[in-house]
Formats: sequence, structure tokens, C-alpha cells
Amino acid sequence: MTKVWDGSSWVDVSAPSFLLETTTRTANHTLALTDVNKVVPMNGSSLIVTIPTNASVAFPIGTVVNVYNLNASDVTITGASGVTVRNVGALSQFGEVSLRKRATDEWVLAGNVS
Repeated sequence: MTKVWDGSSWVDVSAPSFLLETTTRTANHTLALTDVNKVVPMNGSSLIVTIPTNASVAFPIGTVVNVYNLNASDVTITGASGVTVRNVGALSQFGEVSLRKRATDEWVLAGNVS
């Protein structure tokens, strides 16, 4: 079991709840430790999902987070300043992508983005 401090409590980032959905986000969202091994559904107009720096949120290397777009408007996936996201882009309606942390401030996006 791997637990990481999120600033207020210990969060189990190795939970067997892989790919269960979190609460649907209707506003821009910055990834959090509670998103690890989950699907983050996004439902709103022109939303942005931001991957924070390692200094802000210390996701373990190898972390995977999926993002799913419920809305007709694209969801933009981007990194905070200092974060490299390989294959960054916009996720169209009903599309789902995976984000994997491969280094301290480097993530790889796998899936169909434009």
C-alpha cells in the first residue's frame, strides 16, 4: 500500500479502485492525489484539466489518471508551468485519455486528442 500526504490527510494511491469515476467536474480541474487510478469525468463548456508541478502535488512516478469528456465542448489537457506533457491537446466529446507520470515533472498523454 502506498500512501501520500495531500496536505491534510494521507491518501492511498495504490487503492484497487482502478478506473472508478470520481465526482463529475463542471469547472476547470487541477489533478489531485484523489484522482490517482481513477477516471475524472469532465462536463462543462471549454474546460481545462491541469497537471500540477511535482512541488505542488507529489504524484508517485508511474501514477495513472484518466480523463473523460462528457460535453460537446473540447476539454483541454495541459501542464502547469514547468510540467511537460507529451502529446498534449484537446479531448473531444465522449473521448477518454490516460495520463501517466514518467518523471518528476513529465507526463505522457495516451489517447486521441487534437
